[in-house]
Amino acid sequence: MEAVAHRLALLYQDTAPAAETNHQVIANGAALLRSPGLQQMVADALEHELVTLPASLEASARGAAICALESAGVIDNIGDLDDLVPSSPSVAPDNQQSHIYRQERQRQEQLRRLLYPGPSTWDQP
Repeated sequence: MEAVAHRLALLYQDTAPAAETNHQVIANGAALLRSPGLQQMVADALEHELVTLPASLEASARGAAICALESAGVIDNIGDLDDLVPSSPSVAPDNQQSHIYRQERQRQEQLRRLLYPGPSTWDQP
C-alpha cells in the first residue's frame, strides 16, 4: 500500500503545479474507499487533504463530463463549481508521517539513480 501511496505522490508532485492554489484532491476507487489506512497513507504521501468521493457518484465519468463542459465553454472554470464535490469525507495528512514519506521518496530516488544512471521517466518535461 505504501508503494501505491508513493507512486501517487510522484504523480501528484508532477501535476500539482498546474492546479489552482486551493485545489482539492478527490479520490475514489474500491481499494481506497474500503481502506481507511490506505486513505491516510495517500493523504500523508501527497501532503494534502484527500476528499473521498463515494463510488455511487462515478468519479471518472463525473470528472470527464465536467472537463468536457469546460472545454466546450459551457462553464468558464472548473474551480467555479461550488457543488463539484458534494459533502464528502476527507482525510487530513499527518505532518510527521508526511515528513517520513518525503524522506523515503528521496531515498528511493537516490537508489534509483545509483541503479539506473541517467534521467528517469519522472525527469521528462
